[in-house]
Amino acid sequence: MLLEINNLTFTYNNANSPVIKNLNYHANEGEIRIIAGSSGSGKSTLAYLMAGIYPGKFGSIDEGDIIYNNESIVGLLPYQRLTNVALMFQNSATSFCMRTLREELHFVLENLLLEEELIEKRIMEVIHSMHLASFIDMPLTEISEGQKQIAALASVLVIKPRVIILDEPFAHMDDVTADKMLVYIHKIRRKEKITFIVIDHLVERWLDVADDVSLLGKDGSFVVTGVTKGSYHVHEKHFYDQGVVVPYKHKPRVYHDRSASTIMRFENFVLLHKNKRDTLLDYIDYSIPKGSIIGIYGRSGVGKTTLLEAIAANSGYEGNIYVDSELWSNYKIKERIKKMSFVVQNTSDVFLRDRVLDEFVDAILLINPGMKIEECALKAIEELKKCHLEGYLRSNPYKLSIGQQRLLLLQIAFCSKHDIIIVDEPTYGQDYDTLTYIMKQIIALKEEGRTIIFTTHNMDVAREYSDIMLHYHDKRLEEVR
Repeated sequence: MLLEINNLTFTYNNANSPVIKNLNYHANEGEIRIIAGSSGSGKSTLAYLMAGIYPGKFGSIDEGDIIYNNESIVGLLPYQRLTNVALMFQNSATSFCMRTLREELHFVLENLLLEEELIEKRIMEVIHSMHLASFIDMPLTEISEGQKQIAALASVLVIKPRVIILDEPFAHMDDVTADKMLVYIHKIRRKEKITFIVIDHLVERWLDVADDVSLLGKDGSFVVTGVTKGSYHVHEKHFYDQGVVVPYKHKPRVYHDRSASTIMRFENFVLLHKNKRDTLLDYIDYSIPKGSIIGIYGRSGVGKTTLLEAIAANSGYEGNIYVDSELWSNYKIKERIKKMSFVVQNTSDVFLRDRVLDEFVDAILLINPGMKIEECALKAIEELKKCHLEGYLRSNPYKLSIGQQRLLLLQIAFCSKHDIIIVDEPTYGQDYDTLTYIMKQIIALKEEGRTIIFTTHNMDVAREYSDIMLHYHDKRLEEVR
Protein backbone atom coordinates (compact mmCIF):
# COMPACT_ATOMS: atom_id res chain seq x y z
CA MET A 1 0.00 0.00 0.00
CA LEU A 2 1.30 3.43 -0.92
CA LEU A 3 -0.72 5.35 1.69
CA GLU A 4 -2.29 3.79 4.75
CA ILE A 5 -4.28 5.15 7.71
CA ASN A 6 -4.33 2.99 10.81
CA ASN A 7 -6.98 3.55 13.50
CA LEU A 8 -6.59 7.34 13.29
CA THR A 9 -8.20 9.68 15.83
CA PHE A 10 -7.66 13.45 15.57
CA THR A 11 -8.91 16.24 17.83
CA TYR A 12 -8.63 19.99 17.26
CA ASN A 13 -7.22 22.16 20.02
CA ASN A 14 -9.89 23.17 22.55
CA ALA A 15 -12.44 20.78 20.97
CA ASN A 16 -14.59 18.58 23.17
CA SER A 17 -14.53 15.54 20.88
CA PRO A 18 -12.52 14.15 17.95
CA VAL A 19 -13.40 15.19 14.40
CA ILE A 20 -11.78 12.03 12.98
CA LYS A 21 -12.41 8.85 14.96
CA ASN A 22 -10.79 5.39 14.70
CA LEU A 23 -10.37 5.72 10.94
CA ASN A 24 -8.78 3.08 8.71
CA TYR A 25 -8.06 3.68 5.03
CA HIS A 26 -5.58 2.85 2.28
CA ALA A 27 -4.65 3.77 -1.29
CA ASN A 28 -2.53 1.91 -3.81
CA GLU A 29 -0.38 3.26 -6.62
CA GLY A 30 -2.28 4.63 -9.63
CA GLU A 31 -5.72 4.54 -8.01
CA ILE A 32 -8.46 7.16 -8.03
CA ARG A 33 -10.24 7.04 -4.67
CA ILE A 34 -13.17 9.25 -3.70
CA ILE A 35 -14.12 10.40 -0.19
CA ALA A 36 -17.63 11.84 0.09
CA GLY A 37 -19.55 13.15 3.09
CA SER A 38 -21.85 15.88 4.31
CA SER A 39 -20.68 19.45 4.91
CA GLY A 40 -18.61 19.68 8.12
CA SER A 41 -18.08 15.91 8.42
CA GLY A 42 -14.28 16.29 8.49
CA LYS A 43 -13.35 15.59 4.86
CA SER A 44 -10.97 18.56 4.54
CA THR A 45 -9.50 17.78 7.96
CA LEU A 46 -8.75 14.25 6.75
CA ALA A 47 -7.14 15.67 3.59
CA TYR A 48 -4.88 17.92 5.69
CA LEU A 49 -3.92 14.94 7.84
CA MET A 50 -3.06 12.75 4.84
CA ALA A 51 -0.94 15.57 3.39
CA GLY A 52 0.96 15.92 6.68
CA ILE A 53 -0.17 19.53 7.23
CA TYR A 54 -2.05 18.49 10.35
CA PRO A 55 -1.63 17.98 13.26
CA GLY A 56 1.00 20.77 13.48
CA LYS A 57 -0.23 23.37 15.95
CA PHE A 58 -3.88 22.79 15.09
CA GLY A 59 -4.60 19.71 17.16
CA SER A 60 -3.35 16.27 18.10
CA ILE A 61 -3.36 12.74 16.78
CA ASP A 62 -4.71 10.94 19.83
CA GLU A 63 -4.33 7.49 18.36
CA GLY A 64 -3.11 5.78 15.20
CA ASP A 65 -0.86 6.96 12.36
CA ILE A 66 -0.69 7.76 8.64
CA ILE A 67 1.90 5.74 6.76
CA TYR A 68 3.33 6.74 3.38
CA ASN A 69 5.59 4.20 1.68
CA ASN A 70 6.20 2.43 5.02
CA GLU A 71 7.10 5.67 6.87
CA SER A 72 5.00 7.93 9.13
CA ILE A 73 3.86 11.01 7.20
CA VAL A 74 4.27 13.09 10.37
CA GLY A 75 8.00 12.34 10.45
CA LEU A 76 8.69 13.55 6.90
CA LEU A 77 10.22 16.98 6.31
CA PRO A 78 8.00 19.49 4.43
CA TYR A 79 9.86 19.18 1.11
CA GLN A 80 9.76 15.37 1.39
CA ARG A 81 5.99 15.47 1.92
CA LEU A 82 5.42 17.91 -0.94
CA THR A 83 7.30 15.87 -3.52
CA ASN A 84 5.46 12.71 -2.50
CA VAL A 85 2.01 13.71 -1.18
CA ALA A 86 0.63 17.04 -2.44
CA LEU A 87 -2.68 18.71 -1.59
CA MET A 88 -4.81 20.98 -3.75
CA PHE A 89 -6.70 23.18 -1.28
CA GLN A 90 -10.44 23.67 -1.54
CA ASN A 91 -10.02 27.45 -1.41
CA SER A 92 -7.71 28.07 -4.36
CA ALA A 93 -7.34 31.77 -3.54
CA THR A 94 -5.10 30.85 -0.59
CA SER A 95 -2.85 28.70 -2.80
CA PHE A 96 -0.89 31.35 -4.70
CA CYS A 97 2.13 33.46 -3.85
CA MET A 98 2.96 35.03 -7.21
CA ARG A 99 1.28 37.44 -9.63
CA THR A 100 0.64 35.11 -12.59
CA LEU A 101 0.28 31.36 -13.01
CA ARG A 102 3.52 31.14 -14.99
CA GLU A 103 5.37 32.86 -12.13
CA GLU A 104 3.60 30.59 -9.62
CA LEU A 105 4.65 27.41 -11.44
CA HIS A 106 8.24 28.67 -11.64
CA PHE A 107 8.19 29.54 -7.94
CA VAL A 108 6.91 26.08 -6.97
CA LEU A 109 9.60 24.28 -8.96
CA GLU A 110 12.33 26.70 -7.93
CA ASN A 111 11.61 25.81 -4.31
CA LEU A 112 12.25 22.17 -5.18
CA LEU A 113 15.76 23.25 -6.29
CA LEU A 114 15.28 22.04 -9.87
CA GLU A 115 17.53 23.22 -12.68
CA GLU A 116 16.19 26.10 -14.78
CA GLU A 117 16.06 23.98 -17.93
CA LEU A 118 13.93 21.33 -16.21
CA ILE A 119 11.70 24.04 -14.68
CA GLU A 120 10.94 25.52 -18.10
CA LYS A 121 10.34 22.07 -19.58
CA ARG A 122 7.81 21.14 -16.88
CA ILE A 123 6.02 24.48 -17.17
CA MET A 124 5.65 24.10 -20.95
CA GLU A 125 4.41 20.53 -20.50
CA VAL A 126 1.65 21.54 -18.10
CA ILE A 127 0.67 24.59 -20.19
CA HIS A 128 0.25 22.38 -23.23
CA SER A 129 -1.44 19.41 -21.58
CA MET A 130 -3.90 21.49 -19.52
CA HIS A 131 -4.54 24.15 -22.19
CA LEU A 132 -3.50 27.05 -19.96
CA ALA A 133 -2.24 29.41 -22.65
CA SER A 134 -5.28 31.72 -22.49
CA PHE A 135 -4.57 32.82 -18.90
CA ILE A 136 -1.03 31.64 -18.05
CA ASP A 137 0.28 35.23 -17.99
CA MET A 138 -2.82 36.96 -16.66
CA PRO A 139 -2.76 38.33 -13.10
CA LEU A 140 -4.28 35.68 -10.85
CA THR A 141 -6.49 38.37 -9.34
CA GLU A 142 -8.18 38.82 -12.74
CA ILE A 143 -9.08 35.22 -13.57
CA SER A 144 -12.31 33.51 -12.51
CA GLU A 145 -12.66 31.21 -9.51
CA GLY A 146 -12.98 28.25 -11.88
CA GLN A 147 -9.76 29.22 -13.64
CA LYS A 148 -8.09 29.60 -10.24
CA GLN A 149 -9.01 25.99 -9.47
CA ILE A 150 -7.44 24.87 -12.74
CA ALA A 151 -4.36 26.95 -11.86
CA ALA A 152 -4.19 25.36 -8.41
CA LEU A 153 -4.42 21.90 -9.97
CA ALA A 154 -1.62 22.79 -12.40
CA SER A 155 0.54 23.99 -9.48
CA VAL A 156 0.20 20.57 -7.87
CA LEU A 157 0.58 18.47 -11.02
CA VAL A 158 3.77 20.26 -12.06
CA ILE A 159 5.47 18.86 -8.92
CA LYS A 160 4.78 15.28 -10.10
CA PRO A 161 4.16 13.80 -6.63
CA ARG A 162 3.19 10.16 -6.21
CA VAL A 163 -0.05 11.01 -4.36
CA ILE A 164 -2.29 14.01 -5.09
CA ILE A 165 -5.16 14.90 -2.75
CA LEU A 166 -7.84 17.08 -4.33
CA ASP A 167 -10.25 18.89 -2.00
CA GLU A 168 -13.47 19.72 -3.91
CA PRO A 169 -11.49 20.26 -7.16
CA PHE A 170 -14.50 21.16 -9.33
CA ALA A 171 -16.51 23.31 -6.90
CA HIS A 172 -16.04 26.48 -8.99
CA MET A 173 -16.11 24.86 -12.44
CA ASP A 174 -18.98 24.46 -14.87
CA ASP A 175 -19.85 20.90 -15.90
CA VAL A 176 -18.07 21.04 -19.26
CA THR A 177 -14.81 22.25 -17.72
CA ALA A 178 -15.09 19.79 -14.84
CA ASP A 179 -15.62 16.87 -17.24
CA LYS A 180 -12.53 17.90 -19.22
CA MET A 181 -10.45 18.05 -16.03
CA LEU A 182 -11.76 14.66 -14.94
CA VAL A 183 -10.69 13.12 -18.26
CA TYR A 184 -7.28 14.75 -17.85
CA ILE A 185 -6.89 13.40 -14.29
CA HIS A 186 -7.81 9.91 -15.50
CA LYS A 187 -5.25 10.19 -18.32
CA ILE A 188 -2.48 11.36 -15.94
CA ARG A 189 -3.29 8.61 -13.46
CA ARG A 190 -2.84 5.97 -16.16
CA LYS A 191 0.26 7.53 -17.72
CA GLU A 192 2.17 8.57 -14.58
CA LYS A 193 0.74 6.02 -12.09
CA ILE A 194 -0.18 8.89 -9.77
CA THR A 195 -2.62 8.12 -6.96
CA PHE A 196 -5.51 10.58 -6.65
CA ILE A 197 -7.56 10.87 -3.46
CA VAL A 198 -10.49 13.17 -4.16
CA ILE A 199 -12.83 14.92 -1.70
CA ASP A 200 -16.11 15.58 -3.51
CA HIS A 201 -19.86 15.71 -2.88
CA LEU A 202 -20.72 14.74 -6.46
CA VAL A 203 -20.02 11.02 -6.27
CA GLU A 204 -21.78 10.02 -9.48
CA ARG A 205 -19.40 12.15 -11.57
CA TRP A 206 -16.50 9.87 -10.57
CA LEU A 207 -18.06 6.42 -10.75
CA ASP A 208 -16.74 5.59 -14.24
CA VAL A 209 -13.10 6.16 -13.21
CA ALA A 210 -12.99 5.59 -9.44
CA ASP A 211 -11.43 2.47 -7.96
CA ASP A 212 -13.11 3.11 -4.62
CA VAL A 213 -15.69 5.45 -3.08
CA SER A 214 -15.86 5.90 0.70
CA LEU A 215 -18.52 7.78 2.65
CA LEU A 216 -17.40 9.72 5.74
CA GLY A 217 -20.12 10.04 8.37
CA LYS A 218 -20.91 13.00 10.59
CA ASP A 219 -19.26 11.23 13.53
CA GLY A 220 -15.84 11.24 11.84
CA SER A 221 -15.79 7.57 10.85
CA PHE A 222 -16.58 5.83 7.57
CA VAL A 223 -20.18 4.75 6.97
CA VAL A 224 -19.16 2.59 4.02
CA THR A 225 -16.00 1.98 1.98
CA GLY A 226 -15.11 -0.05 -1.10
CA VAL A 227 -18.02 1.23 -3.19
CA THR A 228 -17.60 0.96 -6.97
CA LYS A 229 -19.77 1.69 -9.98
CA GLY A 230 -21.00 -1.89 -9.88
CA SER A 231 -21.97 -1.81 -6.22
CA TYR A 232 -23.10 1.82 -5.91
CA HIS A 233 -26.80 0.99 -6.26
CA VAL A 234 -26.52 -1.30 -3.22
CA HIS A 235 -25.15 1.50 -1.02
CA GLU A 236 -26.97 4.47 -2.57
CA LYS A 237 -29.31 4.85 0.41
CA HIS A 238 -26.30 5.57 2.66
CA PHE A 239 -25.35 8.48 0.39
CA TYR A 240 -28.93 9.81 0.45
CA ASP A 241 -29.07 9.51 4.24
CA GLN A 242 -25.84 11.53 4.57
CA GLY A 243 -27.20 14.21 2.21
CA VAL A 244 -24.62 13.59 -0.51
CA VAL A 245 -26.74 12.51 -3.49
CA VAL A 246 -28.74 15.28 -5.18
CA PRO A 247 -32.12 13.99 -6.45
CA TYR A 248 -33.23 16.85 -8.73
CA LYS A 249 -36.70 16.73 -10.20
CA HIS A 250 -36.85 19.34 -12.90
CA LYS A 251 -39.89 21.56 -12.88
CA PRO A 252 -41.23 23.24 -16.03
CA ARG A 253 -39.98 26.77 -16.62
CA VAL A 254 -42.62 29.27 -15.46
CA TYR A 255 -42.07 32.91 -16.28
CA HIS A 256 -42.34 35.42 -13.47
CA ASP A 257 -45.25 37.84 -13.54
CA ARG A 258 -43.91 40.75 -15.58
CA SER A 259 -46.67 43.04 -14.29
CA ALA A 260 -44.76 43.30 -11.01
CA SER A 261 -42.91 46.54 -10.45
CA THR A 262 -39.28 46.75 -11.51
CA ILE A 263 -36.71 46.91 -8.73
CA MET A 264 -33.57 47.02 -10.89
CA ARG A 265 -33.02 48.07 -14.49
CA PHE A 266 -29.95 48.00 -16.71
CA GLU A 267 -29.72 50.60 -19.45
CA ASN A 268 -27.02 50.42 -22.17
CA PHE A 269 -25.06 48.39 -19.64
CA VAL A 270 -21.52 47.37 -20.56
CA LEU A 271 -19.61 45.18 -18.09
CA LEU A 272 -15.87 45.80 -18.14
CA HIS A 273 -13.21 43.16 -17.62
CA LYS A 274 -10.96 43.79 -14.62
CA ASN A 275 -8.17 44.72 -17.05
CA LYS A 276 -10.37 47.71 -18.08
CA ARG A 277 -9.68 46.98 -21.77
CA ASP A 278 -12.07 44.18 -22.64
CA THR A 279 -15.81 43.83 -22.12
CA LEU A 280 -17.76 40.92 -20.63
CA LEU A 281 -21.30 42.14 -21.39
CA ASP A 282 -22.17 44.45 -24.27
CA TYR A 283 -25.01 46.99 -24.17
CA ILE A 284 -27.56 45.15 -22.06
CA ASP A 285 -31.04 46.53 -21.48
CA TYR A 286 -32.87 44.43 -18.93
CA SER A 287 -35.36 44.79 -16.07
CA ILE A 288 -35.57 42.66 -12.91
CA PRO A 289 -39.04 42.36 -11.32
CA LYS A 290 -39.43 43.02 -7.62
CA GLY A 291 -39.92 39.90 -5.50
CA SER A 292 -38.31 37.50 -7.94
CA ILE A 293 -35.49 34.95 -7.86
CA ILE A 294 -33.05 35.44 -10.72
CA GLY A 295 -30.68 32.52 -11.43
CA ILE A 296 -27.71 33.28 -13.67
CA TYR A 297 -25.69 30.33 -14.92
CA GLY A 298 -22.78 30.11 -17.35
CA ARG A 299 -19.34 28.68 -18.05
CA SER A 300 -16.33 29.41 -15.84
CA GLY A 301 -14.71 32.73 -16.70
CA VAL A 302 -17.59 34.36 -18.60
CA GLY A 303 -17.93 37.12 -15.98
CA LYS A 304 -20.66 36.08 -13.54
CA THR A 305 -18.74 37.11 -10.42
CA THR A 306 -17.53 40.32 -12.09
CA LEU A 307 -21.16 41.22 -12.88
CA LEU A 308 -22.28 40.84 -9.27
CA GLU A 309 -19.24 42.75 -8.01
CA ALA A 310 -19.98 45.60 -10.43
CA ILE A 311 -23.58 45.85 -9.21
CA ALA A 312 -22.67 45.70 -5.52
CA ALA A 313 -19.73 48.12 -5.75
CA ASN A 314 -21.33 50.40 -8.37
CA SER A 315 -18.14 50.30 -10.42
CA GLY A 316 -16.54 48.45 -13.32
CA TYR A 317 -19.27 49.19 -15.86
CA GLU A 318 -20.53 51.74 -18.37
CA GLY A 319 -24.14 52.75 -18.88
CA ASN A 320 -26.71 52.95 -16.09
CA ILE A 321 -28.17 50.84 -13.30
CA TYR A 322 -31.45 51.99 -11.79
CA VAL A 323 -32.72 50.74 -8.43
CA ASP A 324 -36.31 51.65 -7.59
CA SER A 325 -36.24 54.02 -10.59
CA GLU A 326 -33.29 55.99 -9.22
CA LEU A 327 -29.74 55.88 -10.53
CA TRP A 328 -27.73 53.45 -8.41
CA SER A 329 -24.79 55.83 -8.60
CA ASN A 330 -26.87 58.48 -6.80
CA TYR A 331 -27.24 56.28 -3.72
CA LYS A 332 -24.83 57.07 -0.93
CA ILE A 333 -22.72 54.20 0.42
CA LYS A 334 -24.82 53.94 3.59
CA GLU A 335 -27.99 53.83 1.50
CA ARG A 336 -26.56 51.08 -0.72
CA ILE A 337 -25.57 49.03 2.34
CA LYS A 338 -29.15 49.23 3.65
CA LYS A 339 -30.65 48.44 0.25
CA MET A 340 -28.54 45.53 -0.91
CA SER A 341 -26.44 42.71 0.54
CA PHE A 342 -23.78 40.81 -1.38
CA VAL A 343 -22.59 37.33 -0.38
CA VAL A 344 -19.22 36.79 -2.03
CA GLN A 345 -17.97 33.47 -3.39
CA ASN A 346 -14.51 33.55 -1.83
CA THR A 347 -14.50 33.37 1.98
CA SER A 348 -10.72 33.65 2.39
CA ASP A 349 -10.64 37.20 3.77
CA VAL A 350 -14.17 38.30 4.67
CA PHE A 351 -14.33 37.61 8.41
CA LEU A 352 -13.16 40.30 10.83
CA ARG A 353 -13.89 38.80 14.26
CA ASP A 354 -12.37 35.86 16.14
CA ARG A 355 -15.69 34.23 17.00
CA VAL A 356 -18.66 33.19 14.88
CA LEU A 357 -21.06 34.81 17.36
CA ASP A 358 -19.26 38.17 17.24
CA GLU A 359 -19.21 38.10 13.44
CA PHE A 360 -22.97 37.62 13.37
CA VAL A 361 -23.62 40.27 16.06
CA ASP A 362 -21.59 42.85 14.10
CA ALA A 363 -23.62 42.15 10.97
CA ILE A 364 -26.90 42.65 12.86
CA LEU A 365 -25.63 45.90 14.38
CA LEU A 366 -24.68 47.21 10.95
CA ILE A 367 -28.32 47.07 9.87
CA ASN A 368 -29.81 47.83 13.32
CA PRO A 369 -27.37 50.29 14.95
CA GLY A 370 -29.74 51.06 17.84
CA MET A 371 -30.18 47.44 18.88
CA LYS A 372 -28.70 46.35 22.22
CA ILE A 373 -25.75 43.93 22.16
CA GLU A 374 -27.64 41.39 24.28
CA GLU A 375 -30.58 41.43 21.87
CA CYS A 376 -28.21 41.05 18.91
CA ALA A 377 -26.54 38.05 20.55
CA LEU A 378 -29.86 36.32 21.20
CA LYS A 379 -30.94 37.01 17.61
CA ALA A 380 -27.61 35.68 16.30
CA ILE A 381 -27.91 32.45 18.32
CA GLU A 382 -31.47 31.97 17.08
CA GLU A 383 -30.32 32.36 13.46
CA LEU A 384 -27.31 30.07 13.90
CA LYS A 385 -29.57 27.34 15.25
CA LYS A 386 -31.53 27.42 12.00
CA CYS A 387 -28.44 26.43 10.00
CA HIS A 388 -27.02 24.08 12.67
CA LEU A 389 -24.00 26.26 13.46
CA GLU A 390 -24.94 26.92 17.09
CA GLY A 391 -22.18 24.55 18.17
CA TYR A 392 -19.56 26.93 16.78
CA LEU A 393 -20.49 30.16 18.60
CA ARG A 394 -17.03 30.61 20.11
CA SER A 395 -15.11 29.13 17.17
CA ASN A 396 -13.01 31.24 14.84
CA PRO A 397 -14.89 31.50 11.51
CA TYR A 398 -11.77 30.39 9.66
CA LYS A 399 -11.80 27.10 11.57
CA LEU A 400 -15.12 26.22 9.95
CA SER A 401 -15.15 24.17 6.78
CA ILE A 402 -15.52 26.13 3.54
CA GLY A 403 -19.11 24.93 3.28
CA GLN A 404 -19.83 26.10 6.82
CA GLN A 405 -18.17 29.48 6.18
CA ARG A 406 -20.43 29.93 3.16
CA LEU A 407 -23.45 28.94 5.22
CA LEU A 408 -22.53 31.49 7.90
CA LEU A 409 -22.32 34.30 5.33
CA LEU A 410 -25.62 33.26 3.79
CA GLN A 411 -27.42 33.10 7.14
CA ILE A 412 -26.19 36.60 7.95
CA ALA A 413 -27.57 37.82 4.61
CA PHE A 414 -30.90 36.01 5.14
CA CYS A 415 -31.24 37.63 8.57
CA SER A 416 -30.49 41.15 7.32
CA LYS A 417 -33.69 41.39 5.25
CA HIS A 418 -32.33 43.66 2.50
CA ASP A 419 -34.62 44.49 -0.41
CA ILE A 420 -32.04 43.01 -2.81
CA ILE A 421 -29.81 40.08 -1.95
CA ILE A 422 -27.04 39.13 -4.37
CA VAL A 423 -25.34 35.77 -3.88
CA ASP A 424 -22.36 34.44 -5.81
CA GLU A 425 -22.55 30.62 -6.05
CA PRO A 426 -24.73 30.01 -2.95
CA THR A 427 -24.60 26.21 -3.13
CA TYR A 428 -21.02 25.33 -4.08
CA GLY A 429 -19.31 22.94 -1.68
CA GLN A 430 -22.62 22.04 0.01
CA ASP A 431 -24.24 18.65 0.51
CA TYR A 432 -27.81 18.20 -0.69
CA ASP A 433 -29.46 18.79 2.69
CA THR A 434 -27.65 22.10 3.16
CA LEU A 435 -28.28 23.10 -0.46
CA THR A 436 -32.00 22.48 0.04
CA TYR A 437 -32.03 24.54 3.25
CA ILE A 438 -30.26 27.45 1.51
CA MET A 439 -32.63 27.52 -1.43
CA LYS A 440 -35.72 27.22 0.79
CA GLN A 441 -34.48 30.26 2.73
CA ILE A 442 -34.10 32.12 -0.57
CA ILE A 443 -37.67 31.18 -1.54
CA ALA A 444 -38.91 32.39 1.87
CA LEU A 445 -37.21 35.75 1.30
CA LYS A 446 -38.86 36.03 -2.11
CA GLU A 447 -42.26 35.38 -0.51
CA GLU A 448 -41.56 38.34 1.78
CA GLY A 449 -41.10 40.51 -1.32
CA ARG A 450 -37.29 40.44 -1.46
CA THR A 451 -35.43 40.12 -4.73
CA ILE A 452 -32.63 37.57 -4.95
CA ILE A 453 -30.04 37.38 -7.72
CA PHE A 454 -27.70 34.40 -7.64
CA THR A 455 -25.08 32.93 -9.95
CA THR A 456 -24.29 29.26 -10.34
CA HIS A 457 -22.39 26.77 -12.47
CA ASN A 458 -25.11 24.27 -11.68
CA MET A 459 -27.84 24.42 -14.30
CA ASP A 460 -30.01 22.09 -12.18
CA VAL A 461 -30.03 24.59 -9.29
CA ALA A 462 -30.86 27.49 -11.63
CA ARG A 463 -33.65 25.53 -13.29
CA GLU A 464 -35.09 24.18 -10.05
CA TYR A 465 -35.24 27.34 -7.96
CA SER A 466 -35.22 30.49 -10.11
CA ASP A 467 -38.26 32.38 -11.37
CA ILE A 468 -36.21 33.78 -14.20
CA MET A 469 -33.26 31.78 -15.48
CA LEU A 470 -30.58 33.67 -17.40
CA HIS A 471 -27.87 32.00 -19.47
CA TYR A 472 -24.71 34.15 -19.51
CA HIS A 473 -22.77 33.50 -22.71
CA ASP A 474 -21.17 35.33 -25.62
CA LYS A 475 -21.27 38.65 -23.73
CA ARG A 476 -25.05 38.54 -23.34
CA LEU A 477 -27.78 37.39 -20.94
CA GLU A 478 -30.46 35.19 -22.47
CA GLU A 479 -33.65 34.10 -20.73
CA VAL A 480 -34.12 30.34 -20.74
CA ARG A 481 -37.57 28.82 -21.15
